[in-house]
Amino acid sequence: MKATKSLLALSILTACGSAEATVWSLEMNTSVFFPAANGPLNMVGFTGTWDDVTNNGTWSGTTTIPNFKTSIHYTQTFSMNEATGAGTLHMLTNCTDNTGTGSACNGLAGPLSGTLKNTTVNPANVDDYKKQLPFTPTDGWSGQWTLQIIRITSNPDGSTGSAFTPVPMNVCFRNLEGSCTPPPSVPIPAAAWLFGSGLLGLAGAIRRRRTATK
Repeated sequence: MKATKSLLALSILTACGSAEATVWSLEMNTSVFFPAANGPLNMVGFTGTWDDVTNNGTWSGTTTIPNFKTSIHYTQTFSMNEATGAGTLHMLTNCTDNTGTGSACNGLAGPLSGTLKNTTVNPANVDDYKKQLPFTPTDGWSGQWTLQIIRITSNPDGSTGSAFTPVPMNVCFRNLEGSCTPPPSVPIPAAAWLFGSGLLGLAGAIRRRRTATK
């Protein structure tokens, strides 16, 4: 009943021409270079919803690493603050992979926990990916979230620090009557080529599995 009311309210708001809504449908796709496989990692066909009152959302889709012949399908919850565009991707649920062992799911879980932000598309200064922009969803809004993969680094003097790896994610919001327009072209910044350590763990797990099979 609650979902029906939300959809009805959304239809009424849409009919009135309001930019405000409660539940938005969304789509997300991205492709980044995966150095461990010397090729792409693709997050494709992600669809879900986001509630701009609770700031919570969920999507499901498939991540593939073509050079590893690995395909991983999962559902993921996330949060994103409407006022700031900042949010967090949470751990994977209902994850299945084509390895039959679940090792790919385990390897992918780490990098996908990070900070999600609405950011400038292809900024001149890569550090701008660390800053979030104000965000107001509108029908057919296509833009960029950037997943900030957070890694702890060890410095030569023994101290520790944090390294942020930006991964641009093309996202589109739409209401019940809307459609997604093509997102802007987003060149991958140089820092994104240094992908998260968790994915390197995924590469190792797959290689170990292959060695054991042989």
